[in-house]
Amino acid sequence: MVADGRTFAVMSLPSQTVRSGRNRRMMSNVVGRRRGDFPWMIVIVVGVVLAAVAALAFWRGWIGGGLVKQVNRPAAAQSNTTVPATVAAAPTPTPAPTSTPTPVAPPASPPASPPATPQATAPAQGPSPRSAAAPAPTTAPARTSTAPSAQSTQSATPPTPAELTAKVNAAVNTIGRDPVAARRELTAAIDTRALTGTSLAEALRGIELANSQLLFAPVVVAGDPLETSYTIKPGDSLAKIARATGMKADWRLIQRLNKIKDPGKISVGQKLKVPLGTFHAVVHREAFRMDIYQEHGGERVIVATFPVGLGERNGTPSGMFKVRANSKLVNPEWRNPRTGEHFSSGDPKNPIGDHWIGLAGAEESTKNFLGYGIHGTVEPESIGQNASMGCVRMNADHVALVYELLTEEGSTIEIRPN
Repeated sequence: MVADGRTFAVMSLPSQTVRSGRNRRMMSNVVGRRRGDFPWMIVIVVGVVLAAVAALAFWRGWIGGGLVKQVNRPAAAQSNTTVPATVAAAPTPTPAPTSTPTPVAPPASPPASPPATPQATAPAQGPSPRSAAAPAPTTAPARTSTAPSAQSTQSATPPTPAELTAKVNAAVNTIGRDPVAARRELTAAIDTRALTGTSLAEALRGIELANSQLLFAPVVVAGDPLETSYTIKPGDSLAKIARATGMKADWRLIQRLNKIKDPGKISVGQKLKVPLGTFHAVVHREAFRMDIYQEHGGERVIVATFPVGLGERNGTPSGMFKVRANSKLVNPEWRNPRTGEHFSSGDPKNPIGDHWIGLAGAEESTKNFLGYGIHGTVEPESIGQNASMGCVRMNADHVALVYELLTEEGSTIEIRPN
């Protein structure tokens, strides 16, 4: 017999086979047979031996043959083995399908469309320079961040409310000696969406205080990456300076920041402060608050915050928007889409005030929202309420500044549900 590559002589013994009592008697009788019966004895013995060999071979092959064959194979051969065709591979489990979020439905009553005939000439001078301070905003509840700040992602464990409050207090205390760092820390704390109550109000107050020394001051603070200085040259105008410096804001912002009363009376050699980068707006519907961000060279910080009024019956849509092309209007005329009443340009009773910034959807979920905008109001008591036809209402002084900050060149307006 051959097993494991070696040859053995197999001898059948009565104790190695399982037989009945009749067969055992047959084996004992074979010895005593006559010589004439010898051929039959040989046949019987050979048959018994062959049966024993076959039984032993079958037993070794069924119990241990496959295991020995696998262990003795070279490692390289084992790593390249394939599943035999007769062995069915285990089915791959199919992941359960995920549900698609339902898009936000548009409001039942569409807001007013932009004025059909805008005022052709804008005033040469905006409102008198003022701080970007806003009344204390409504306290916003804790929110889940969709775009966490760099500071909030530095560690796996988010800061606790007590830790955030301590950071806010520390940042506010450093405004006097380092307003740039304080503004950065306060923005990071607000962007966690975890500040509430007095901690949030203190952070917003700190933002206002820091930017009164930075963006809204007529001087460039050392270390501020968002401002630069420009020396007026012969033939310059504020509009030309804005183009020359690549400022992505209305030229009237230069007039406001440098407290220039008459934009036509600027002097050669005079140094002006010019803001850098792009301005964006984030509207928090639940808090009735708009935060203005300035972004340039990897820096993105909050530079102003304002209270707003929103659409009745939650009619202001959420999502990402941009400034619609050719839609920034000063002293626009407007027709009420519900009543048909017309208000001419410059009418003090015009419900949308003196400024209109048209909005256009900037993503798939907002591309079909038409006629929405940011505008003023003749009903200041409606700020902080859901009272408009879906647009974002602002006080007159605030919307005048936002009009100068937001432009078609890269500004985004994100409206968040909370």
